[in-house]
Amino acid sequence: MSNRAVFVTSFLIATVILFAAFSLTQLFYFHLFESLIYVLIALMVFYGENRYSYMLGIVVPSFWLLMESVMGYFRDDVANFLLVITRQTVLSYDSALHGAVSMLSAILLFYSVRVYRREVGRTGLGKSLAVSGGVAAIYYAILLYWYTFGISQGRALPL
Repeated sequence: MSNRAVFVTSFLIATVILFAAFSLTQLFYFHLFESLIYVLIALMVFYGENRYSYMLGIVVPSFWLLMESVMGYFRDDVANFLLVITRQTVLSYDSALHGAVSMLSAILLFYSVRVYRREVGRTGLGKSLAVSGGVAAIYYAILLYWYTFGISQGRALPL
């Protein structure tokens, strides 16, 4: 295993997203697919693929935080998460779990940048950034399509 902090954080994000899948069962497959990239990061870190796993750990949480902010969910999700921590009434546990994912994504981003600089350096920065950015862009394009044409129209799958 290359770095425990990146492994544990990405595994925690996948676990929290799976909790969200079980809290809102009509979106189970969406949340299951949502957690897939974080399981991939954890597996790549576990098997020692440093360059691409850490770069995915930088790019994927950045996309997540950007997507949450642009769609306007970031503030409400984090506020609901803080309400859960302070044991106050919460309107949606799914939103609170997404707030936890947003906080953990920021932590994963921090750890991945730190470890990438220390262990990989600048060797192959352009190639690993291009590959990881492409993977993350395709992954989030699928999620956005699924959300736009499936979930927002009342269907579980966009078929």
